[in-house]
Amino acid sequence: MHKSIAIITDIYGITPALSTWVDSLKSHYQHVHLLSPYDDTPLDEAMLNSEQNEQDEKKIYQHFIAQCGHDLYTNKVRELMSNHNIDCVLAFSAGASATWRALADDSYNVEHFIGCYPSQIRHHLDISPTCNTSLIFPDSEPHFLVDDVIATLNDYSQVQCIKTPWLHGFFNQYSAHFNASANHLLSQFIVQQSTQQNLPPNILQNKAFDPLKLKQLITEFVS
Repeated sequence: MHKSIAIITDIYGITPALSTWVDSLKSHYQHVHLLSPYDDTPLDEAMLNSEQNEQDEKKIYQHFIAQCGHDLYTNKVRELMSNHNIDCVLAFSAGASATWRALADDSYNVEHFIGCYPSQIRHHLDISPTCNTSLIFPDSEPHFLVDDVIATLNDYSQVQCIKTPWLHGFFNQYSAHFNASANHLLSQFIVQQSTQQNLPPNILQNKAFDPLKLKQLITEFVS
């Protein structure tokens, strides 16, 4: 069993769905850390609904900028890493971009960083984490060309880029782009890595967090 995993949330913070999922990880990891931009204070329930649209997400982003912002969130990640021994980091959106920046300063002995739809790293392509990194990109982003960012990141040997047919927010049940299959696949991988259970025969077996294993798993799933 791996000792510790950190979950770094997106701009939605700690939602009821995410909290339930994180609780389920506690039977697989000795320590589970959950970091939100809002100091563990959830968003108002009125901002969370099952029929999110782009206007709703813009309001939540404005709330994130007002309450925290990207620089402060990066500092929060640095503080978490400095105070705890963490084997794996799973981060989403703004949280993934904040983790990217934090891990460029120091690996903090992190074994594997998994960043999902880290759109803000397009502004920080001159740095890279000092640990094994898997970046899961959506099929497209409204503000930049995903393929161009991936082309730049491919120069970093420790970074594995995985482009998917999913959209930004695929893991978040409150996002307009939530994808249940993608959510299940990533959740399954995180559990399997903690317990070192046998993966399907066509997936490479390794006792450590393995970026190549994650890339192969997703590639085979979406092909």
